[in-house]
Amino acid sequence: MASRRKFLIRLCQASFSFGLFAKKALAQTIPFSFMQTLQSQEAGTYYWGYWGGDTPLNQDYDGNNVLNVATGSSHRLRVTTNGDLYARGGNTYGAIGDGTTSYRGSWVLVDSSEDWKEVHAASNASFGIRNDNSLWAWGRNNTGQLGDNTLIHRSSPVQISSFTDWSHFSSSATHRLGVRSNGTLWAWGANASGQLGDGTLVAKSSPVQVGTDTDWAFAAAGSSFSLAIKTNGSLYAWGNNSSGQHGTDNLVSTSLPVQVGSDTFWSKAAAGDNSSAAIRTDGSLWTWGGNSYGELGDNTTTSKSSPVQVGTDTDWQLVEMGNLATLAIKTNAQLWGWGFRYQNGHGFVTYSQPVQVGTGSNWRQVRSMGQVFVGYRK
Repeated sequence: MASRRKFLIRLCQASFSFGLFAKKALAQTIPFSFMQTLQSQEAGTYYWGYWGGDTPLNQDYDGNNVLNVATGSSHRLRVTTNGDLYARGGNTYGAIGDGTTSYRGSWVLVDSSEDWKEVHAASNASFGIRNDNSLWAWGRNNTGQLGDNTLIHRSSPVQISSFTDWSHFSSSATHRLGVRSNGTLWAWGANASGQLGDGTLVAKSSPVQVGTDTDWAFAAAGSSFSLAIKTNGSLYAWGNNSSGQHGTDNLVSTSLPVQVGSDTFWSKAAAGDNSSAAIRTDGSLWTWGGNSYGELGDNTTTSKSSPVQVGTDTDWQLVEMGNLATLAIKTNAQLWGWGFRYQNGHGFVTYSQPVQVGTGSNWRQVRSMGQVFVGYRK
């Protein structure tokens, strides 16, 4: 019996030693840089910024099943390819949407009806568009930012208006913009700087139409200002303009839309804290407004009150602005970031011009809310 016990002990020791040898041999055989490259290109949902990490961190390894993602200041949302709606994170005001106000440390299935196609998030609030193009909201509602004509916080989705033709939606921390398929533009929420564009400084708890034009195609809600593009490619701005974020070559704020220059070849826009960005139809990227940390990407830290081109590249596809950083995706699906450290995707380094984030070429979307960013790869 004693000899058998000794034999078993020696066998276990030998197996353990071989395991260490194999692990060491594998580490020596496969370069660390190669393993790092594999990890950097994994499909999944990535987070970074104030509470998400210094650089993009893959916290959900299911990128191939993601259709749309969004982040609020302390919670996250995603829609899967089959139309299910999930949420996780802070839930003080019901932003998760599961009928509670309990913090959710892991993904919670909010709705399994399989008819969601798009999600958006704000500061403690959430929004979603269903396949029938109806708009829904839940979470914090102290300034009427949900748009349900009340000031009541909601812990489960409620429909916003009876319209079922929402084609585009954008949200800042406290105000919202929506475009309908008939080309009309609508706004609601906070309005202290005239960011709703209705000619007043009065907050609205339900959607109000911005003017009477019926040729709006795209809108972007900034911290206290707004941008929108018409079907002819002209760009408009309104709200706070203290840093030149309107791009109108002045610092005059307005509560009504004003055209940015006379160009008619703008296709997409992004609005940050006090900075703006837009992509032209030729694929060039332009920025303007506040530039304290190089968020304009023109290799300076000088604010601009009219659009300046970011480099000379003409292959930009998507752009997103956060609090003090800008992230953009090129047509080859590479992600580039610049501006304030932590937010720009590069860790502790601040950049005043575009620098590629990692080495991957499989980014599909990037979103932000203030100091937080989320994106997915597949």
